[in-house]
Amino acid sequence: MKLHIWIIIVFLFITSATTAQDVINGYAEVTNIVGTTVTLGETDESAASFEVGDNVLIMQMQDDIIGTNTGDNTTFGDVQTIGSAGLYEEVEITSVTRAGSVTAWTEDFENTAAIKGATGCVTGGCRAPFIQAYGGSNYMAAENTNGYSMWYSDLIAISTYDHVDLTMFAAQYGFDNNDHIYLIYDIDESGDFQTYQDLTGNFGWTNYGTTGIKGNSVRIYVVYLAAAGHYGAVDNISVTGHYGASSVTLSKTLDNSYSVGSATSVQMVSFPKYTNYTTTSDLTAKAWNGTIGGVFALDVANTLTLQNNISVNGQGFLGGNPSAENWDGCNATVYRADADGYGQKGQGAHKLTNNTYRAARGKIANGGGGGNPHNAGGAGGGNYTVGGNGGPGYDGSAGGCAASAGGIGGVDLSDFISAQRIYLGGGGGGGHQNNAIGSAGGNGGGMIIIRANEIATGGTCGGGKSITANGVSAADTGNDGSGGGGAGGSILFQVQNWSLATCTLNVTATGGAGGSVNDATTHAGGGGGGKGVIIFSGTVPGTNLNTDVSQGSGGSNNNTGGGSTADGGGNSASNPAADPDGIIESEEGPLPVDLLYWKGADKGNYNQLNWKTATETDNHYFTIDRSFDGETWETVAFVEGHGTTNMPLEYQFDDQINGRGLVYYRLQQTDFDGTTEVFDVIVIENLEDNVNLLLYPNPSDGYFTLQSSGSLDGAQWKLMDLNGKDVAVDVIEKDGKILFDMNNKASGHYLLRVAQGNKTEIFKVIVR
Repeated sequence: MKLHIWIIIVFLFITSATTAQDVINGYAEVTNIVGTTVTLGETDESAASFEVGDNVLIMQMQDDIIGTNTGDNTTFGDVQTIGSAGLYEEVEITSVTRAGSVTAWTEDFENTAAIKGATGCVTGGCRAPFIQAYGGSNYMAAENTNGYSMWYSDLIAISTYDHVDLTMFAAQYGFDNNDHIYLIYDIDESGDFQTYQDLTGNFGWTNYGTTGIKGNSVRIYVVYLAAAGHYGAVDNISVTGHYGASSVTLSKTLDNSYSVGSATSVQMVSFPKYTNYTTTSDLTAKAWNGTIGGVFALDVANTLTLQNNISVNGQGFLGGNPSAENWDGCNATVYRADADGYGQKGQGAHKLTNNTYRAARGKIANGGGGGNPHNAGGAGGGNYTVGGNGGPGYDGSAGGCAASAGGIGGVDLSDFISAQRIYLGGGGGGGHQNNAIGSAGGNGGGMIIIRANEIATGGTCGGGKSITANGVSAADTGNDGSGGGGAGGSILFQVQNWSLATCTLNVTATGGAGGSVNDATTHAGGGGGGKGVIIFSGTVPGTNLNTDVSQGSGGSNNNTGGGSTADGGGNSASNPAADPDGIIESEEGPLPVDLLYWKGADKGNYNQLNWKTATETDNHYFTIDRSFDGETWETVAFVEGHGTTNMPLEYQFDDQINGRGLVYYRLQQTDFDGTTEVFDVIVIENLEDNVNLLLYPNPSDGYFTLQSSGSLDGAQWKLMDLNGKDVAVDVIEKDGKILFDMNNKASGHYLLRVAQGNKTEIFKVIVR
């Protein structure tokens, strides 16, 4: 590679900002549930892998809800029983079984041939990366003067893995905040360089990594930018390949009953948890592919700051294709068919497994029906309201086919929608074509689930920030039938506080428009998509909030005017008890107690314990356990919960205890049905100083190292499980460090207590 190419690449590393939408969730098809064991089929862990300790959502996406409504008549596709469709809940993963993990590639720089790279100097001299020997092993370093040094790896094949993890150790000496080490990778030689670490300042050897890399190949780059006399170093670069998760064990049996089988769709979606989260790019979901996807989910204990937008527009149920054969003649009496001469039905909450039902004008649950011969329009998908019927079709008359051959709009699900049940927007039906210019139905909107104590807006406002789950409009056509619009999706907020003073927040779940006909003679526009729904399971912002769940308009049946259009999506829900505007407020959802914090402090003659919940569901009571050695526990308090509430609540307990030393506390929460959740152990130290210790990497895949800023001479340590029981582990003490080998231990959470003199520190260790 020529030097000027590298200069351009480095410039892009430093100055470019991604405008793409990023996916943050992982997805997996659920093929069986037995007790707490969930068997998985198709998985996509490219954005987030499923790991022990992660919370996930189990979601029933589709069920057999039309039952016996399968006759070739107008009732085809009506909902007979909703079954489990739309149900979901949160649960924790306690173990993961994979087909396997292997080390796909490593570089330890013991061989000088490992150095590949280039330099670019603005003024003065600068050195290419070089191998430096230290302590019997080598690492790669670089020193520069007003320029850069770069190292890059071989092209690493990763296509055989579900995803790969990248880790490397890095250190910097003599650096200030104007110097940088960029750790970068590029997937499939695309030139879309991903900077997963921008390191500045001084620090000792620390392990850095990223997960969820997916593609056919990856190349790793390290770029040094430093002033004279400053240098950085990296070592032990490793790429670990993971095969997809095949099953997981959950922390408890599921509260809901889910229908798992060939005629249903259940998926597991990661529910990433953050203390605080500030967006740095627009966010989205994996598009629904008929098995997994369509859902964006995020859990933030404190504040979610929106500097960007969140959109799942068109990520819901798929629209139907237009007909593929050229059949003529008006036909209004076929409602379901296994034939390419009819527009295909859009997808809905009923899983289509029988090809006999795939085409023709009958809806299929909230999926819009397809257009029949001749040139009839597809219908809009439904969600909170019904989709619009497609236009009538062509017979040479001003009014078109009579009776109409257009698709029938997808049903509304307002009888069932609540904070406990939500759905993807139904897909629009495909139009009928005989001149090969008909259009497909639009996709429905996806789902957004956000739990947070607070949502705030920030950054540059412009027109404000947006959270959207809109259905997609169908494309216009000429002298053929157009597709129906997709229905709006579903947005659920479990949020207590809103800080929208700096920017307006626009929240929309609108239906897409049906496609229009660009011909003077009536053919058929597509029906408009139905409304989506926005649910506030918590407080509602008082100011600077704009909401829109309007239905999509019907497409024009011709371009000569006169008001000849296909039907728009429904304006009102069929359920008279449903909220009329599609904005549901103050409804409780199934997400359980959300702990904002759990902490303690020495108050002299007593220890003060404080915790706060954002929400509670069926919370009976809390239990506080105490230990003086981290092994033997006693219950010292029961504190009543508040059942089910969406209001944030603070709790306090004062433990009257005298003396100095360490006291361990464990908080447990119990539901009315006896289900118990155990939170982290905290330690109150009645000591003046902490031991200055470093533990890395954490989480680890089996090896982790304990290092001190001083000496570990005389240090005593004990490894325990979360119940305080001792765990035997192999260790190696070398170069003033202690290496722990836990490769033969179960994945999970452990506690490492390190005492040196009268100073003690507790580490929470995570083994993957």
